[in-house]
Amino acid sequence: SSPLSELEFEIDENFKSLLVTMNHSPGSIATDTQNDFDLDLLSPSGENFYLQSQTPKCNNTMQLVSECRMENPKMGLWRARVSRLRGEGHFQLVATGITK
Repeated sequence: SSPLSELEFEIDENFKSLLVTMNHSPGSIATDTQNDFDLDLLSPSGENFYLQSQTPKCNNTMQLVSECRMENPKMGLWRARVSRLRGEGHFQLVATGITK
């Protein structure tokens, strides 16, 4: 995977919740070669639900799975951005919208 990848998706009035999940390969057991990825979720208005922040809607630590869950997401174009901070591993990114 490249150091930065982005997924864009459209949310309309039919969605009641949004779940964005990223998982990645662990890398080596040695701390200096573990894979480390960050996930940003950007709303149509540009609000950044960065997973390392104090935002309670998102969870991101050195775990293999990180997620953001939004109830009643704003309509428009959303972006999920994955940054590789360390390592060489691959990741998987899934955005799921739940309709009303």
